[in-house]
Amino acid sequence: MGCFSSYCQICGVATNHHGLVPMGNRMYKIYRGEANETEKPYPFVSINHDWLKRCVAIPLESDGSPLLGNVCDGDLTTNDGQVIDVEDGVGEAVVVHEACWNLAGRGDYSTFAHVAESSAWKEIEEKYHKQWFPWNEISDPIILLDPTVCERNRERILSMLQTPLEETTSLSS
Repeated sequence: MGCFSSYCQICGVATNHHGLVPMGNRMYKIYRGEANETEKPYPFVSINHDWLKRCVAIPLESDGSPLLGNVCDGDLTTNDGQVIDVEDGVGEAVVVHEACWNLAGRGDYSTFAHVAESSAWKEIEEKYHKQWFPWNEISDPIILLDPTVCERNRERILSMLQTPLEETTSLSS
């Protein structure tokens, strides 16, 4: 079993707080957000960053129901224990932050599938999509702030959602 980050298929940011914490001598500790972990990969502030952990698995086909839960190592686990494979963002279902899904109108996958082909999403992918989200390399911390309270991040995400399909088609050609 590999350990890796999963990424929201709307905003492109990690779907949890997991990451690597440098321990010296090119060694790293995996941070998973457990209560007993003192070293963190980023100075998380609950009011700003807890939204990253509230996720939704959206079925690839429109005949399934979305499921809310937390993501760890490519799986979303619901409160009642259901486990859905979401890989690094797309598996049995796609994973998105609940806040991003709300901004997208809570639609099925077809309503936002084009976003991951946009130049804005590809820019985030190129910078930050690695085995683990590189928290210490964030050049614009706005992307980590809750879009329900941070207008700049909300506008960024809404702009990505409104990317014309023509742009995404030309990028993949």
